[in-house]
Amino acid sequence: MANFKKTVLEVSEKEQLLKQKKFIHTNFKSKYFVFQTNFFKILECFTEKLLSWDILLITLLALLIRFCLGIGPYSGFNTFPMFGDFEAQRHWLELTLNLPMKDWYFL
Repeated sequence: MANFKKTVLEVSEKEQLLKQKKFIHTNFKSKYFVFQTNFFKILECFTEKLLSWDILLITLLALLIRFCLGIGPYSGFNTFPMFGDFEAQRHWLELTLNLPMKDWYFL
């Protein structure tokens, strides 16, 4: 009998917590306009069904994609600067080091 009372109390406590959570959730949503958009209405359909392993799977997939894209070299790897980019940087360094700041630009 005591075990039955304990489970009834646990269920009622869980129900109360769920009611409080739902109350806070609805009050928070009504205050902010962004939560009333269609995007968030669509996301509400998935809140109950989204499990923790789903989040883990999505995170691992994102990390795998990031890793695969990071394996290759960057676009200018092992190529000499072709269009004077280094020259422009070198001239800008000369200007900034040897001229006062008021002479950097001519307005």
